Amino acid sequence: MTPKSTPTPTPWAVDTKKATIYALATFDGGEHIARLDASHRNSSERLADAAYIVKCVNAHKALLDVLKEAKNLIDNYSDSMESFDSGNLEKAIAKAEGGK
Repeated sequence: MTPKSTPTPTPWAVDTKKATIYALATFDGGEHIARLDASHRNSSERLADAAYIVKCVNAHKALLDVLKEAKNLIDNYSDSMESFDSGNLEKAIAKAEGGK
C-alpha cells in the first residue's frame, strides 16, 4: 500500500461496534481509516481511544486557525502587550503543522 501524501479529509467518525475510524463521508461502511485492535486493551478502552483520536483530528484545523489569528492579533498589538511573548504560540503552531 502506497502512503497518501495528505491525510484523509475531516470530519472523521467512530464506528462504536468495531472501534474503527472512518471519514464521515464513508461512514456507511466505506473504507476505514484506522481500526484500534490492540489485544492488550479492552473494548471500552479501544472505543475511548478511537473517540479521542477523532475528537482531536476533527478539532485540529479550527484550533490551528484560532492560534494563527491570536498570534496575528498579538503581533499587531504588541506595543500594548509588552509582557506577552508570542513564542509559545509560534511553537504550538509549528508543532500542529508537523514541526517540532
